[in-house]
Parts: sequence; structure tokens; C-alpha cells
Amino acid sequence: MRRGREVRQGVGFSLKLRPRSASALEFCLLLLLVLTWTSPALAAAVTLRWDPNPETTLSGYRLYYGTASRNYTTLVDVGNRTTYAVTGLAPGTYYFAVTAYDILGNESGFSDEVFTTVPPACSYSISPATQSFTGDGGTGTVSVTSPAGCGWSAASSADWITITTDSGGSGYGRIEFAVSPNTTPGSRSGVISIAGLTFTVTQSGAGCSYVISPGTGSFTSAGGTGTVSVTSPAGCTWTATSKSDWITITAGSGGSGYGNVEYAVSRNTTPGSRSGALSIAGLTFTLFQEGESFTHSLYFAQFADGAQWVSSIILTNPSRTETATGLIQLVDDQGQSLNASINDQAATSTVPFSIPPLGSARFATAGLGDLVVGSVRLVSNVEVGGIVRYSHPALGVAAVGASIPLRALMTEVARDGRGGRNTGIALRNSRTSDLSLQLFLRDLNGGSVPSGFASLTIPGGGHVAKFVDQFFPAADTSDFQGTLAVTALEPDAAIAATAIQLGPGEFTTLPVVAVDPPTASSELYFAHFANGSGWTTSMLLANPSDSASASVLSFFDDDGSRMTVPGQTAGDGVHVDIQPRGAALISTDGSGDLVSGSARVTGSGAIAGVLRFSSRALGLTGVGSGVPTAGFIVPVSLGVNERWSTGLAVASTAAQVKVSLTLRDQLGQPVSGGQLELVLRANGHMARFLEELFPNADTRDFQGTLTVTAEGGTIVGTAIQVAFQEGRLTTLPVTELR
Repeated sequence: MRRGREVRQGVGFSLKLRPRSASALEFCLLLLLVLTWTSPALAAAVTLRWDPNPETTLSGYRLYYGTASRNYTTLVDVGNRTTYAVTGLAPGTYYFAVTAYDILGNESGFSDEVFTTVPPACSYSISPATQSFTGDGGTGTVSVTSPAGCGWSAASSADWITITTDSGGSGYGRIEFAVSPNTTPGSRSGVISIAGLTFTVTQSGAGCSYVISPGTGSFTSAGGTGTVSVTSPAGCTWTATSKSDWITITAGSGGSGYGNVEYAVSRNTTPGSRSGALSIAGLTFTLFQEGESFTHSLYFAQFADGAQWVSSIILTNPSRTETATGLIQLVDDQGQSLNASINDQAATSTVPFSIPPLGSARFATAGLGDLVVGSVRLVSNVEVGGIVRYSHPALGVAAVGASIPLRALMTEVARDGRGGRNTGIALRNSRTSDLSLQLFLRDLNGGSVPSGFASLTIPGGGHVAKFVDQFFPAADTSDFQGTLAVTALEPDAAIAATAIQLGPGEFTTLPVVAVDPPTASSELYFAHFANGSGWTTSMLLANPSDSASASVLSFFDDDGSRMTVPGQTAGDGVHVDIQPRGAALISTDGSGDLVSGSARVTGSGAIAGVLRFSSRALGLTGVGSGVPTAGFIVPVSLGVNERWSTGLAVASTAAQVKVSLTLRDQLGQPVSGGQLELVLRANGHMARFLEELFPNADTRDFQGTLTVTAEGGTIVGTAIQVAFQEGRLTTLPVTELR
């Protein structure tokens, strides 16, 4: 068998076909193969033609073809036709042969084989597509991109544009060209045709000169708009392009003679300054922009992700007018970057954010992979409110509130070795250098506990989290209730901390008490307490000073009247004496019907406190004392399917006040049906869930914020999130409006 020949357009050949059956017919054919295709990007068409055979018994012809020699995968019975077009051939090599058959069904052997190759589809792009030159001329380069093996050529349409490199190639390549000086006064344009595409060259006329004013510009991190004027003789053309993606030309990207280029500079949300430029008429206009001034910092002393632990960072912007921008920075125990996937994005240690006025934002980890722990630092241009809510399906949900760095602090600790109750504390070094700490375990009277001393060093930006028995392994904490004091040896305030309470039905975090710098308040306000029907309230009062303190704890009902709480004395208040550096724990007994209201502590000196309320069905949570304010913002959510809801308690600190509540979406915009006004009497109190406050608002699967403002006095607030199952009770941040 002879090897097939490649056949090009217009070439014919003769072959003698022998019958493939018993009949001894012979056919003599002249076969012509014509290849046609309209574009390299389209599939090819192959046309075959042959002279008719004079045999009277001839019945027809069969065309065979495939992509391997003498191995044909396709058969076409063309009948008595002596021409046939095969269409739709993809790039590749194809082999063809013909047989003839007579009226008795006898078929000849294959003809000599012919073959042809269909070239691959080709596409082309060039960059840039245009370029401008002054009257002096110059040189330029155009990049050509195409698949390997795809040829292309270039040709200039103007004698003043000369291609200085090879004018053709294949695949990727570059065309270099030169533009001659323009000796005429008028501008001109020409093109270079490259791979069927057009590259346009414009050139100003002789004598064209350009001046731009100003030559530089500067902006704050907020960005803005500006204008550059262009001066040139009439008829002298110019173009303007941006060399930086954060600078956008909004008008005047080209013109002739005198004109203006208007541009916009986007906000710089990074702390670093940056520079960029516009190219105008071949001249450079340089722009400088300051970095975001992140003057505010927040620290969250505990963060966990992986092994089913999920952390959600929930932020609110309390500003009525400014957008809050900043960065969330995740750090491990050694102060190094900690990578985590946030909101299903690629793992990173730094997440930028931008929150509109009175809006909110949520950033959640996936909880996949091995457990990683650390802390969170947040920097922003304005003060923001926030928590890190972390959860585990076996334990529940706890919220880590923002911590203000301190030099010394204290917190309540409790451990029941038999019952499984334990207290831990997470500490974060807000300095960039090492921080040396001393830890003291004391009883409720402020007395030292044997073996209750420890010291440790946390690296710059680092973190440590342990339970009390891990900090003090030699101390007897098998059945212990007291306080833990932490003091830094360095003079600056650098300890961010949160306490963690873990036990049967208990999983919560508690705020710590500031010792140095000490709290300046001798009066504490708590917007909510509850007792009865399974609810109990306990309060840790701490004396951070070196002298004894006398305090009075008072409870008020919704109407602002003093009330007696089961487990406590008469309605004139509970009198509490606290030793220097000591603490006192006051609790209700949980008996009787449910009663709720607000609480207030008045001390003879500086005093601090943490209130905890718990439910046998829902768990335990804690909150620090509230700061009297004329308005605050809280994040809120409600999930119908997950049975989440947000509760809000508001209390007047003295005079009767008119309270306005506005439910807002995550962009800070009011929600239809989400407005309510009410009046609180002096020392009055209100506590309701979101769906009770706004029955006409669509709060199904809702996330947003709630702003609360007061007229005629000040208020304090407490917000909780409840999932109506054990371990799903937690507090939410209350942040003063700005």
C-alpha cells in the first residue's frame, strides 16, 4: 500500500480502484481535492471532485476519512455524485480515500490515500491600541499576543511611521516603530495594521508645546476630586491617561488647544501613603495621598478557629456622619500573623473593612481544619464598637468584648474541681515589645492564697489563655471562689484581657475590672437584672483601691420605684463593705415569679463591678456597668429558623426621659416599621425582644443595628442574644453614639 500524499488546492490525481467483492470491475477515477475555509477561527471545509466513470454497471461512490492513515472512522455514501464537501473539520490532520460500487453491491478497494492538515484557530490582541506623540516624534512598542504557531504581519499605512523590527512573526511578539518629526503645523494620525487589528498613532503638529497646571496634587486619605488645566496652541491635540487604578479620569481624557482634565481619587483605606500619576500631553501630573489615619485601636483578647470553633467578629459604626474604615488583624500567641478564612475568602491575617454611618459588618471564620487560637487587634479612623463571638457546637456561644489596655486588672474566679466549673483568663500584650506580668490569686477578702503567685512574659503582640488551675498548679483551687489580679511590671498600660467561665450549662466571657488606671466612678449602672422563674442575677463588686469601701446596691422596677429582690434585704438597698483590693459577690436566689428591672451601686469611693445573669435553660452571661449616655448603638439579629433573637434593656439613670428607637439595616438605613418612641420614668426600665419592639417590621432572618436616643436625661443599655437553648445566651456591645 502506498503512503498517502498531502493534497493542496487545485491538485488532481488518477487512481485505479479494484473491486472489493467477487466482481472484477475496474474503475478509473480522476480525484481532485479542494480545501477551503473562510477564517482561521472557523472550522475548515474540504471539497473532493472526481470524473464520472463510463461503466454501465456503476452504481455510486463511497467517501472514507479519519484522523489516522488507512484507519477511517467516517463513511459517506455520496451516491452518483462526483463531488462532495466535508465541512466542520476541527484543527488536525485528516486522511481521505474513495471506493466505487456497482449495481450488484460489489465495492472496489480503497483509492490512493490523500491527506491534509487543518491549521489551529488563531486569535490576536495588541497592547496598547493607541499612542500619542508630540511634533518631535519618537519611538514606541506594540505587544502582539496570539497562540503558538499563529502567524501575523504588520504594515504601516503612513510613510512617517516606520516599523523598525521584523514586520511579522508568530505567537507572542513585539513591533517596534519610529515616528518622524512633524514639520507641518497640523496634527496627523496614522495606523499600523497588525494581525488584522489597528494600532492608531496620533501626532501633534510642529511647534506644539504643552503646559499643565498644577504639576502636582495632594489628598487626604478620604480622597476627592481635582482638575488639571492643559494649555497648547490651537490645533495641538493631547490625551490624558491614568497610571494608577485609584485615580480615575472623569472628564477631559483628550482634546486640542486649551482644556481641562478632571479626575477623582478614591479613599485610601490602608495606613501607608501612596503616590500616583496622570500622563497628560506627554507630561506627568503627580498625585500624593496620605494613608488612613487609624487613630483608634480595639483589642479582643481571645480568638479561635478550627476544630469546629467558629469566631464571628461583629462591628458597629456609632458615627452619625463618618464612614468607619480600618483593618482587622489576627495575631497568634507569639505575636505573629495568624491566617484564617474570613467570610469564605482566601485565608489571610488582615481584613479591611468599611462601615457606613450607623451601619454594621460581620466577619465569620469557617471553623475548619486544626484549632488555632490568638487575639484580634482592630484599627480604625473612628471609634467602633464590636465583639468577637466564638462558638462550639458542644459548648455554646460566648462573646469576647473589646478590651482597653490596662496596667493592672482583676477578675472574679471560681473553680469546682468535682463539678467541672472553672475560670480562665485570656491576656493580650498590646505592646510591640515583651511584657512581664505578675499574677496574684486572692480570696474575696483580698487575702493572698498560698502558692497563688505566678509570673510570665508575653512577647510583643502575643497572647496567652489558661484556666486558674493552670496558672497556679500548686494552689488549692479544688473548691475556690475569689479574685485574680494581674499587674504589668512595665509602666505603660498594655494588658488587654477577658475572663472565661466554663462549667455545666455555663460558657461565657466576663469583662475584667480595671485597677490601674483605676475607674473614676463611684456609681455603677446596670440596665438589667432578672430573678425568678429560673433566672438569677449575681454581681461582683470590686474595690481596686488601697482603702476600704462602703457601697449600697439598689434595685428599681420598670416604673423606677425601689424594689426588694428575693435573697436580698429591704428596698432601701443592700449595704456592702469591701476590703482594699477585695471583692464582694451578691446574688439573688432565683425564687418566685420572674421580676426584672435595673440596678445601681453607689460607693464611698471608686468601685467597679460585673453583673452576671443566668438561666437554668439558657446558660450564663455577664456584662460590665453601663456608661450614662444620650444615645447608643447595638448590633441586632433575628433568625427564624435558628430561633435567634436579640433582647434590649434600657434604663433611665435619673430623670424621666423620652426614648426613641430606630431599627436599621447593615448600611445604617432605617427599616420600614422599625421606629418606636416611649417614655421612661425617672430610674425607669424597659426590656423587650426585637420582634416585640417592632411587630410591624420584617425582621425575619434580619441583621443590622438598633440606635437608641434619649431626650431629657441619660440612659444605659444592655443587649443580649438568645437562641433559646442551653449555652446560647450572650451579651452584645453597647457603644455610645458619636
